[in-house]
Amino acid sequence: MTAQPRRETGGDDAAPVDLRTLDPGTHLLVLYRSEADLALAAAAFVTAGLEAGDRVLYVTDDRPLPAVSAVLTAGAVTSGAFRTGQLAVCRFADVYGASDGMIAAVPAGGVRTAVARAQAEGFPGLRIVADMDDLARTLGPIERVLSWERLTARVQREEGVTSVCQYDRRRLHRDHQRLLAAEHAGAVPGWIEPPRASFLATQEGVRITGELDGFNRDECRRVVQARLATHPRLIVDVSGLTFVDTGALQYLYTIAAGLPEDGQITLAHPPPELMRMVELLGWRHPKLAFTEVA
Repeated sequence: MTAQPRRETGGDDAAPVDLRTLDPGTHLLVLYRSEADLALAAAAFVTAGLEAGDRVLYVTDDRPLPAVSAVLTAGAVTSGAFRTGQLAVCRFADVYGASDGMIAAVPAGGVRTAVARAQAEGFPGLRIVADMDDLARTLGPIERVLSWERLTARVQREEGVTSVCQYDRRRLHRDHQRLLAAEHAGAVPGWIEPPRASFLATQEGVRITGELDGFNRDECRRVVQARLATHPRLIVDVSGLTFVDTGALQYLYTIAAGLPEDGQITLAHPPPELMRMVELLGWRHPKLAFTEVA
């Protein structure tokens, strides 16, 4: 993936963050000036979440679900994510409950259910994009909006849900923009740097592309182990690997060695360089197989 133009979409007091290094539970903000700004920031956040192997939910009441889906599927990374269930678009009530109950209680049940469902379906984490303008109109005064933000941020932090709230700055007083910025850890930029490696879900398991080394082997382990929970005979498509070091390869052998009797990891379409490394090292394990050299 090529880097996008650097375009900031946060508030005056919300510093742009690095979407590749977010801690689980980080609560972010987008204050957009136009639909183009909104699309850039949403695409950056969604793409980063998908490439990290997480499930991403886009939550909205502001626009038709098919229209949102159409915009998201325009990207190369997101185009197949709907088919695997890694990316989904839904209504606010599906995650946070009915609007008339949002003010009085912490919207915990739906968030926790969404987290449990993501984990049960083989995703290591959950990220949520939320269009906030319709909810803000429902809640009314800015104090109620801020109260909802605090309650939701606390629940999502406890559950490790990384999220972004998207507001149209044209509908907000400047002072209200600053208050919203103070409730968030930072702003989503309208751009994203290419990842060292990406980990996208597939129907059979996961596809790893890019460079796999000491900088991201823990990310690899996180995704592979989560996918193994629902795919005990995991297919890992490595045709897009451009580099892998011995430490990262050894990690995969270590994971395979700990699999139950019916478990197996198959590295599909390995590039010739990877197979030469395997032959040179002489590593073998019955739980780690290779098929169809690219």
